[in-house]
Amino acid sequence: MGIDWAPVPARDSHRRRPDRGEGVVSGFPWLSVLWVTPIVGAGAVMVLPAQAEAGAFYTVRYAAPDTSVWYFPDDLYAAAEAWGRDGRAAYVHARVTFDVIWPMVYGTFLLTTLAWVWARGKTASGSRWRGVALLPVVAVALDYAENICTATVMARYPARTPVLAELAPLFTAGKWLALSASFMLL
Repeated sequence: MGIDWAPVPARDSHRRRPDRGEGVVSGFPWLSVLWVTPIVGAGAVMVLPAQAEAGAFYTVRYAAPDTSVWYFPDDLYAAAEAWGRDGRAAYVHARVTFDVIWPMVYGTFLLTTLAWVWARGKTASGSRWRGVALLPVVAVALDYAENICTATVMARYPARTPVLAELAPLFTAGKWLALSASFMLL
């Protein structure tokens, strides 16, 4: 009579234990929300007012169309005319500097926060609703598409850029819709 040294299988070892962070939020530690939030807050407090002040010299004559939810292609051309060469150059510069970084900042904040909130109890593990955490990615993509269109229209003015001028308002409206939905889902 000897001792059986074979490992004893764990009870219910065949059942998969659901992970709290599975799916879209896999790998998102909750601490990421704690470090992203102050960065976005500091950016909003320190950078956004300076950016608004930098654009004030040209938007005082005609507001930037991409700050409203909807506008028409003619509004882009009217802004380009009203802003003059220096205003258009400043607008394009802002789109290829500040507006490259800012969407990444707010997108990271919304992505990590939505993923954390929705993983913490708003949805069951494995639910398709966890995909709402990806909505900020859509907003950022639409923001970049909008920036490419509007900056190109401004850079080419007085030449017309019909396809991009017509797409820009669609991208802008989609961006604001995705951003609004992201904040409402928090």
